[in-house]
Amino acid sequence: MFFFSALSDDCSPANVQNNLQSCLNGIWNKANDKSAFWYGSNWASICGYNPFAAPYCTVIQQPYTPHSLLNRVYGLNWNLTVNPLKQYLDVTYQTPTGTYPSCGNTYTVTESKTFELQPLLSKNIHPWEARNIPTVTWTALPNKLYTLYIFDTGSFIAHGLYININQNDIQNA
Repeated sequence: MFFFSALSDDCSPANVQNNLQSCLNGIWNKANDKSAFWYGSNWASICGYNPFAAPYCTVIQQPYTPHSLLNRVYGLNWNLTVNPLKQYLDVTYQTPTGTYPSCGNTYTVTESKTFELQPLLSKNIHPWEARNIPTVTWTALPNKLYTLYIFDTGSFIAHGLYININQNDIQNA
């Protein structure tokens, strides 16, 4: 699953082009997986039922129940079993150089970079890399309006709601 091939489950540009449904199924399965994210079944080992073990440990309500990404968005009673995903979003970050304070340290980033999120690959994104709003695009259908909701499932923060997006032009939504 973690190699780039037209036959794999990843969401590499080649797979999005040649095997989109496999990519969308992989995203759907990961979004439903209660062990895929820190607030899932790994929460107890990370936080140890101590809400002060890490900053994000405080956002879990007790009694603890493992959450999938979709549980965090739609609640614990979420129960849609059919994959409704039809399109893939290209999410690209541009990271500048600079310094930032975090956890009592000052970190320096000496190289700017551009990277596209790969939702099925396990890669840690550092706060500096994701500090700016990403570019979000998709293959839009003609005469169709879209809605894009940007939600942080870790801390329950809604970062944006764009409605009536014509094609994939968020700037004019």
